[in-house]
Amino acid sequence: MSIVTSQNLKASLTVASCRCNSRFCKSCCVSLGIELGNRLRQRLSKFESLYMVTLTIDPKHFEDPEQAYQYIKRHRCVAETVRELKQHLITNDYFYVVEWQRNTENVHFHLILNSSYIPFDAICDAWNKQSVHIDGNVRVFGSVRFTAKSVTTCNVASVTAANYATKYMIKYPPQGYPRWVLDAQYNIRKFSTSRGFWDGIEYDDALDNPSDYQQSDDDEGLDNNNSKRTIGQIVESCGQFCNVFYDLQRVDQNGKVQCSRKFIRRLHIDIASLYDAGIGTKSKNGREVVYKDQFELNDVLSKYREHELMRNA
Repeated sequence: MSIVTSQNLKASLTVASCRCNSRFCKSCCVSLGIELGNRLRQRLSKFESLYMVTLTIDPKHFEDPEQAYQYIKRHRCVAETVRELKQHLITNDYFYVVEWQRNTENVHFHLILNSSYIPFDAICDAWNKQSVHIDGNVRVFGSVRFTAKSVTTCNVASVTAANYATKYMIKYPPQGYPRWVLDAQYNIRKFSTSRGFWDGIEYDDALDNPSDYQQSDDDEGLDNNNSKRTIGQIVESCGQFCNVFYDLQRVDQNGKVQCSRKFIRRLHIDIASLYDAGIGTKSKNGREVVYKDQFELNDVLSKYREHELMRNA
């Protein structure tokens, strides 16, 4: 549905649904999770040995799950636990993914370490030490469970570990996310890493929020309070608007196709409404429709408005 404006030039207008790009979004989390898994496999293949541990929190120490999460974040408990285990690690690199328990709504952490052996008591002691900030005493902070002990065939183990970790990023919880998460106006990361974890690993920043990779667990105590919207409001806005882009494909002197995209305007229309109006052909991903020129797009918008008037009459 594009028009050839010259022998080596193609131009078109694309109406694209606006994504929220939130990992808490049932729609966006799948592509984001798959892309993350691909990079995680690359990174974990460089580990000499993989050690996978699950860390949970005893809810009796806190008034509610949100207070527990804020405590973990403020005191950088996961990062400090790894630091306590330094003598048992091959390198200080780590990755963890967050999961919410169905019954308690508390967070727990699936942690991947570069290690060949860590004594169980050492992990328990390191995790329990994180309770000291409650009242100055060390007590049982939560539970520790080995998800998988040392695996040295990292070319195979990296696939297994990455798949295990990112399944929590892709699979939307049947019960949804806790209300306190959706009502949060601050940053809640569903995964985090040691500083410099992604060095040398390329990623497509169009598929993700670059801040996920610029920040690490070393910055865990820092909050982003600039957002005025809650996580739930961000998710609810997904797909409610469309952007119009001018797409240009040009063949250069070397025969290579050069593509460019320029933002034109925003439409307060969702793609689904256009499809409901019987206008446009649904793209494979269901998020875009291409028109050959502004006249065709204007005709589509005119028909859409007529459809809305008839529906609301």
